[in-house]
Amino acid sequence: MIADAPTRYRDAAIARLITSGILTDPAWRDALRDLPRDRFVSAFYAPAGDLDGAAGWLRSLPATAPGPPGERVVADPVWLGAVHGPDPLVVALSGPDPWGRQVPVSISPAPAATVTMLQTLAPRSGQRVLELGTGIGHTAALLAHRVGPTNVTSVDIDPDLHRLAATRLNVAGLRPALVLGDSAEHCDPDGYDRVLVAHHVDHVPPAWVGAVRPGGQLLLGLRGGLGAGHHALLHQQTDAATGASELTGRFLDWTATLPAHRHPARRRALRRPLDPLPGPVRSATTSLPVDQLAVSTPLALLCQLHLPPGTTQAVRADAAGGRSSYLHAPDGSWAEIAHTLDRNGRRDVRWAGVTTLPRLLDATLETYQDLGSPGWTDLGLTATTRGTRLWHGPTGASWPLPGTGSRS
Repeated sequence: MIADAPTRYRDAAIARLITSGILTDPAWRDALRDLPRDRFVSAFYAPAGDLDGAAGWLRSLPATAPGPPGERVVADPVWLGAVHGPDPLVVALSGPDPWGRQVPVSISPAPAATVTMLQTLAPRSGQRVLELGTGIGHTAALLAHRVGPTNVTSVDIDPDLHRLAATRLNVAGLRPALVLGDSAEHCDPDGYDRVLVAHHVDHVPPAWVGAVRPGGQLLLGLRGGLGAGHHALLHQQTDAATGASELTGRFLDWTATLPAHRHPARRRALRRPLDPLPGPVRSATTSLPVDQLAVSTPLALLCQLHLPPGTTQAVRADAAGGRSSYLHAPDGSWAEIAHTLDRNGRRDVRWAGVTTLPRLLDATLETYQDLGSPGWTDLGLTATTRGTRLWHGPTGASWPLPGTGSRS
């Protein structure tokens, strides 16, 4: 029967999560069964051409058919297959920029990512939970199912998503506290036992340090200017020397795709990086494994911290099929690093500007090797009201995160 189609796809998705070993807690299984994702996704977007959406986006809406008396149900197998599939869904786009391009501003995470985050945070019935980044409201619904709607608060800065989530949650019979506002500034004097950050951040805002109750936990996904970062579970504790509260914990052995942070409207335009500086172009070589900068690795994260804040990266291909990584600093300095090795096992570098980017990269590589080429779980974060630091557990070396803020 048509009315049973959403149920079949829902059950198949849950079965895949159980079979793969990702879904192990019966409480979250029951929440997924009672609150399937198709009830919260009203539409999603797929790139019309290339994977980054530069050629535009296609909006996918569900086809419906008559169901129980007076109701209509989703009966589109392609749509249901995508919504209950293993991939994240783009559910909201930005307005067009001056070139007409749009970028994703809200993502419904892959079901495996949602389950992993919820099971890692492990809220218990009756605990107060804060979600930063409501999106379509599906995760807020799952949390409300687990700990009770009156114990859940969810914050989002987007009015349209805020209204959509409220509507979907009301239909589901759930009414957690939904707050329209800036996640970086949200703080409740009563505090929360668990905090789930549902968008990437480049540091931990000071307000969040005070939002976590003693013994509580905060789960976040760090992401910086080069796109490097990972998920970390931070625990609230008191610094023995100062008596001040702090959040601290290691990176985990998994990470997930989340939407980028959102910024509130500004009256002034954001300052753009200067155009590449004119002047002499210099040549050098480097032993840096530049392919690691194009993906999220611990080395890329360390490079991200040692380069000027706001440095961007792009991978380019030339007419002959060669590839290179192009770095552009806010002061106009730039460097282009070939991906192929020369006869000496090094890579050619072209660079210009007042900041010697290749020298910073080489120094970072030396530091990384001195630390023993650490993996993610060797690294961690500590956040206080004064700032956030990345640290290397075995040696105690640490570096400040230069983040400029994070928004839902």
